[in-house]
Amino acid sequence: MLGFAFDHRNQFFELAQQTGASEARIAKLKGLFVEAVAQTEDALGLQGRIGVLIDDRYGQDALNAATGRGWWIGRPVELPGSVPLVFDHGGSVGTTLVTWPQEHVAKCLVQFHPDEPVEQRLEQEAQLRALYDTTQASGHELLLEVIPPKHTNLPQGPDVVYRALKRLYNIGIYPEWWKLEPMDEAQWRDIDAVIAGAFTVPGDGAVDFPSIIARLKQHGYSGWLVVEAEQDPVVAPSFEYAQKGFRTLRALVDAPPGTSGNDVGRNTQNTQEAA
Repeated sequence: MLGFAFDHRNQFFELAQQTGASEARIAKLKGLFVEAVAQTEDALGLQGRIGVLIDDRYGQDALNAATGRGWWIGRPVELPGSVPLVFDHGGSVGTTLVTWPQEHVAKCLVQFHPDEPVEQRLEQEAQLRALYDTTQASGHELLLEVIPPKHTNLPQGPDVVYRALKRLYNIGIYPEWWKLEPMDEAQWRDIDAVIAGAFTVPGDGAVDFPSIIARLKQHGYSGWLVVEAEQDPVVAPSFEYAQKGFRTLRALVDAPPGTSGNDVGRNTQNTQEAA
């Protein structure tokens, strides 16, 4: 897909202020952008490959002109620059989406960092969860643009975006689309792995849990075993995979001393098939 983003609001407003132009000219400019995209689509035969990001503050006419052309259309919902995240048209994003055509994709830019102050992170996560739940109910697709703040008091390592996505998946947010900053090849591999669901539950992966449980038994451990699974519920149904992880660990914990991991695995598989 070839995309053209002109959903910027603050930037166009500031440009108009600097040049003494009327805000009405911003809307006209965005309409010209749609015309340019349409001409490019026809000239280069790009039907079915066009994507645009358009706001409804200055670009409502442009949105109307773009709708119905078979383009992928993303439409921002966030108040520009808000940290913590605030929605552009008030607290309830659901009342906004109910007026949208189904083909419009809810696009949300969030300045999210996995190591930001806990209170701020939880507030942002609550907003994102509310947005995700709303799009699930309304049937609109969701695009999340994650931009970690570049504050000096926050870590800026190469794994920040990866950990941000990992955290959002952990709390059950699975957007159809991500918009991310440029990264190197190794970073993209990690991101691809998270999106593809490389992490799974005991009994479905490559971790040597029999050895881990055996070592815990040797040391007389009798506390909790907590399993965190990061998976798309569409690909890996949550309850089914929770059962798989529980049965695998339960079988390993209950197995007599000297039982091999292969024997436990076969017994667990038979139990799951029988269930």
